[in-house]
Amino acid sequence: MLFADDPDKRALGDTAVAIAGVLQMIAVLLAGYYIQETIEKHHEELMKPPEDKEDLALLEEQERYDKEAETKAEKFQNETTLGKLSCCRKAALYCGLFCGEIGSVMLFAPVSSLTGTPSFRKFEITDSPSKILEGKLLNFAGWPGWVVIGLGLLASLLSAIFYYWCPGNKSGDGKRIKETPDDSRPLVGESSE
Repeated sequence: MLFADDPDKRALGDTAVAIAGVLQMIAVLLAGYYIQETIEKHHEELMKPPEDKEDLALLEEQERYDKEAETKAEKFQNETTLGKLSCCRKAALYCGLFCGEIGSVMLFAPVSSLTGTPSFRKFEITDSPSKILEGKLLNFAGWPGWVVIGLGLLASLLSAIFYYWCPGNKSGDGKRIKETPDDSRPLVGESSE
């Protein structure tokens, strides 16, 4: 029914998809409401420490890990203030921000009226990709769209470079700090023998 040539059937298909989307959104909102209501109703019971030793040890380990992550985040915030950053790090940060902003403006501004080429091909839910793209996957974007994609990728790359270079992401010896707990330690309840 979605690929029907009759405009009435296409309209009916589009309407059915829109109604399904709205119903799904309502279902998510209702689920969130009932979860929050259950948390509020059983708050005291949920906040009690577990009685099982293994669960208690896991909770304590999680709390230690959370404190380490908070300490690392504070260190990162202190070391990445603009006054403490080197020229190269500032350049990576500003260029990444600039590329992201220009890409966002190009994405939402009417670029096609300036260039004569749309950034991306217009699709409807009932369209066939092989017909619209003329059999080539990369035809989904015109050259302004590829500029937007390139600017977005460059902004992501520069952001990753900035975060990699930040001293808060390294230990004192210059090696990267592990983001996950040490896997060589035994699991809770296992002996270290």
